[in-house]
Amino acid sequence: MRVFHHLLYLYLLILLINGQAEEDEDEDESNSEISSFLAIWTVTFVGFLSLFVLKLISERLSARRLEDYPDCGTREEGIVEPELCEFDCTWTPSTARIETVRSVVFGGNMADVNVVIEPRMVPNDYRCLDDCPVNTPGSSYDPLLAVCLACGLCAVDCYLLSYARPVETSNTTQSTDASLFFTPQDPREELFAYCIAEQLPSGTTDSSTFGSSLCSTPTTNSEACASLLGYSFVAGKRKRSVDWYDVGNETLTGRIDHSDQFSTWKQDQSDQFSTWNQDRRGKRSIESARPADFSLAYEKSKTPWLCSLKTAGFRGRHRCGVTILSGPPRETILVSAAHCNEICKDANTGAVLEICCCREPLEAGSCRQESSYCGSNPHVTLASPSDLQIVCGEFTVEIVPEGFTPEPEVILDVSKITQHPGYKSFNPLEGFDISVYEVSNPELLQGPMNRKVIFPACLPRQPQDYDSGPGRLTAWIDAEPTFRAAAQTLDDYVYKNLLLKQKLFTYQNQCSDPAWMMSNTYYPPGTVCFKDLSQKDCITFGNSGSPMVRQFQDGGTARFSFVGPLSMSKGCDRTIISSVFQNRYRNTVPQFLSRAENPAVITDAYCYLDWIAEQYGLQAPSNWVKPDSCTNGAVGDINDRDKDICRTSRNTECVFRPGFEECRLQAFEGYAYNIFFCQDTNGVIANCANNCKGVNPNSIVIGGGAIAVAAAAGASSILGPLFGVGTLGTLGFGAFMINQNCAPGFCRPTGSETCCPLIVRRGMLRCPRSC
Repeated sequence: MRVFHHLLYLYLLILLINGQAEEDEDEDESNSEISSFLAIWTVTFVGFLSLFVLKLISERLSARRLEDYPDCGTREEGIVEPELCEFDCTWTPSTARIETVRSVVFGGNMADVNVVIEPRMVPNDYRCLDDCPVNTPGSSYDPLLAVCLACGLCAVDCYLLSYARPVETSNTTQSTDASLFFTPQDPREELFAYCIAEQLPSGTTDSSTFGSSLCSTPTTNSEACASLLGYSFVAGKRKRSVDWYDVGNETLTGRIDHSDQFSTWKQDQSDQFSTWNQDRRGKRSIESARPADFSLAYEKSKTPWLCSLKTAGFRGRHRCGVTILSGPPRETILVSAAHCNEICKDANTGAVLEICCCREPLEAGSCRQESSYCGSNPHVTLASPSDLQIVCGEFTVEIVPEGFTPEPEVILDVSKITQHPGYKSFNPLEGFDISVYEVSNPELLQGPMNRKVIFPACLPRQPQDYDSGPGRLTAWIDAEPTFRAAAQTLDDYVYKNLLLKQKLFTYQNQCSDPAWMMSNTYYPPGTVCFKDLSQKDCITFGNSGSPMVRQFQDGGTARFSFVGPLSMSKGCDRTIISSVFQNRYRNTVPQFLSRAENPAVITDAYCYLDWIAEQYGLQAPSNWVKPDSCTNGAVGDINDRDKDICRTSRNTECVFRPGFEECRLQAFEGYAYNIFFCQDTNGVIANCANNCKGVNPNSIVIGGGAIAVAAAAGASSILGPLFGVGTLGTLGFGAFMINQNCAPGFCRPTGSETCCPLIVRRGMLRCPRSC
C-alpha cells in the first residue's frame, strides 16, 4: 500500500510538471522529452496498479473466514452452578420489611441484634428456592452455630448470632445494646432473609411479627427454608434442596433433631479441624474450622473463556475482563471493552497512576494536590502494550505465587492493542466500546486448551438463536480496600472481593431507565441491555469488559456464546447502607449494599464481527449481515442529562446548592463505588436518577480510580453518603438530615459554628457535643 501511494504521488507530480511545460511554447524539445517520460511512468503506474488490485483480490479470495473454534462454548463435565437456583423464580416487589432490635439469649448471656430485612423483590412462589445452597463457598465451620442449634435454641436466633456483624467497632467482643447488626450480604444470608420474608404478612412495616411465632413451627412451601430453619414443610414439593457440593437422598420433613450432630461434635472436637461429619441436615458438609478450601468451588471452571486484563507484573492490579474467542493452532482472538485500555500516567516517567491524579487540581475528585503518588505530570492516555498483561485460567485475583493455588494460570504478554476506530476516548456512552488484543506468546494456551481448563466461547449469535435461559456475566470486582471492609474473617474478605462471581441477568428487548426515575436517557446503537430482576445485585467497578454469555443449542449440544463485553452501568440506583462500623484507624465507615434496577449495558459484539475478523486478517463469518440496530438502534434522548430538576430513589427531587452543585460519585483515592448521590428536598442523601446533573455513565473505573470522582476529602469521604431510603431507621439513617449545610458525614453541634464528623453511639449515627 505504501509503494502504491509513492507511485501515485510521483505520477501526479509528473502530470503537474507536464502541464506547466505545455504552457511554455518556446521549449518544444523539452516538452517532447517530458511527454515521453510521462508516457513511460503512466505505463509503469498502470502496471503497478494492476498488480496491486490483483494482490488485493487474491488476498480477499484466499483469506479465511472468522468462524467458531471447534467445540467452542463447552466446559468440563460436572460443573456445579448453585447461583442458577433463583433464575426460574418470578419476582414481585416486596411490601414487607423488618426493622427491630431482637434480644437473643444464649449461654446465660444476652445479645441485642439490629435486624433489618427488606428484600427489594421476593419470589411469587418460594418453592423456586429449593435448589439454593445453604452453604457459601469458603464458609468456615461455626462452633457457636453448631452448639446453638444442638441446644435446641430457635434456629432464627442461632443464625442471627452467626450472621450478625459488630456495629460500633471492628473488634467488638462484648454484647451491648444494639451492638450487632444483621442485613443479608451474601447468598446464604439472602436465603435466610427470603425464608423470614415468607412468614411476614403483606405490608409489614414494624417488628411485631418478628417475634416468637418465627421460633415456633411455622409452615413453608419451600424445602430449602424447611431445611435451613426447621420449619414444617407442606405439600406441593417442587424440587429438591441441594448443598454446594453434595446432593443427598434424604427427604426432609418437620423439625430437625440436632442431638446426633452435637454428640458427634462433642465426642471428637479434633474433627472440627478437618470436616464436620454431620451438618444440621444429616448430610456431609464442606464447612470446617480450618481456612476455607476455595479450590473446591472452582476446581472446574464455569467460564474457561474468561481472562483478566491486569497492569503488568506479579502485583499487577485487575482492571477488566477479557474473552477468548479463538486460540492455537488458530489465531488467538481476545476481546474486551475499549475503555479498559485508558489509564492515568506520569508523562515524564511513564508510571501508571490513580485516575484521580489526572483531574485538574480545582476539579471535583482531584487528588493531584493531596496525594504524594501523583507524580510530576499526570495525564490520561491509552495504555501501551507493555503496561498490560492478560492472565487466563485463574479464579482469584488475590496476589498468590504460582503453584500455591490449583489455577492453570497462563500469563500472556500484550504486543498490540487495537481500539475500534469509532470509539471516542473516555466516552463509552457514544458506543463502539470494544477492543482486541494480540499477544506475543499465544503458544502457552495450547496445553490448557487441550484440557479445556481454558477454552474459547462461541462467536456471537442473534437474539433469536439463544435459549430462553439467563444471560451470565462472570467477573471479578475491583477489591474493596481492607481499611473499609467489614469482613469478619480473611476468608470472608477473599470470598467477597477476590473470587470470581457469576451473576444472572434477563435479556431486555430494549434498553431503558427504571420507571421511578421518570427519565429517558441515551443508550448508544450497537448495545444490548440485561437486568437483574431480583434487584439484589449491581454492576460494579472491575466488572468492565467481562463477557456476557448466553446458551444456545447446537445439534443437541448446549454451548455458550459471547454476547459482548460489559460496557457500562449508570449506577447502583437502589443502594442502601447495610451497616456502620469503626475501622482499626477509628474511621467511621459505612458498608454499602449495592442494588440496582439500572440495566447492564453490553456492547453487542455481533455488530462488530466484521471488524474483529479484519484485525486478525480474516473475513466476516459466512452469512453474517450487520443488523440495522448496529447503526440505527440508539434508544432514548441524548439531551436528557445534566438536569437541575431530577428524581431520587426516595421519590423526591435532588436539591443542588453551593458546595453540593451536582450528584457525586462515591469515591476516594484509589477506589470508587458505582453510586451517584445527592441531597434531596428533605435534606436526606439519596440515589440520583440517570438524568441528574453530575451522573456520568462515562465515569468508568480505570484500574481502581474513576474518571469522575466525588469531591470529598477527609472523614466525609470515608463516611460517604447516608442513604435515607427509609430502611435503616434503627441505625438512625432513615431520619438523618444534613445539618445546616455541613458536608455529607458532618454535622454542626448545638451552639457551634464548626462542622464536626458524625460519630457512632449504640449503633446510631449521632452529632457529637463538640469536635
